Amino acid sequence: MKKVSLFLTAAVMIAAMGCGGGKKADANGVYIGQPLSEFISIFEKQYKVVKGVISLEGDDYPAYDVFENDELLFQVELHPDRLETAHRIWIYSPQIKTQKGIGVGSTYGELKSKYNIAWVSEEGGLNVWVEGLSALFRMTGEFPEDFDWSWLDKESMPKNLTVQEIMLASDDVMVTTNKRIVVLNAVETTDARY
Repeated sequence: MKKVSLFLTAAVMIAAMGCGGGKKADANGVYIGQPLSEFISIFEKQYKVVKGVISLEGDDYPAYDVFENDELLFQVELHPDRLETAHRIWIYSPQIKTQKGIGVGSTYGELKSKYNIAWVSEEGGLNVWVEGLSALFRMTGEFPEDFDWSWLDKESMPKNLTVQEIMLASDDVMVTTNKRIVVLNAVETTDARY
């Protein structure tokens, strides 16, 4: 069986695939574009926040790691041109879930049963995008030896693949201090990739 566990290319994104929710001012958490000082002041009350780096394709970028005890919950990558601003949020802990209960460790079958799959991609890893949530779900797992990679699509993906990590890179979603990924603003469904 072929093992799929590839590293991250963050160049491909869906800019906005959301549905209704609250406002940033109503939530207690971190979101894309948030000033670094605001994020730190919110999370350091409840979690250990440590300055660090995130390695993407051989390069290191400034980030802040958020821990609960010794478990890395998520990283906040800083914007490369505006180091005082949250750029992307990388979720590693199975404790953090979407409003529909999907998180690290969930299977592709569970993800597909809760969300409409917009598309899958092999660019930089095995990535799944869903409608209604601006998030990339990085998948890992075993594929049958006879799997036809030329036909990789949302229907052919093995249902037992698991979510390895989740990347948020749009300002319409937030990670709250109570470990939820929430949709913040109503946006039109688009397929703008960048």
